Amino acid sequence: MTELPLETFYDLTQVGEVAVSPAGDRVAFTATEYDPDADEPVASL
Repeated sequence: MTELPLETFYDLTQVGEVAVSPAGDRVAFTATEYDPDADEPVASL
């Protein structure tokens, strides 16, 4: 089993909720990344 360095965790983006527009031509989603300076997760749309 290979272990990843802790710094690799900061490069990951977790995709959360996904919504498709009624016309089906657009998609919106939430993404959560980790801010190492603030030492907390940051979510965006």
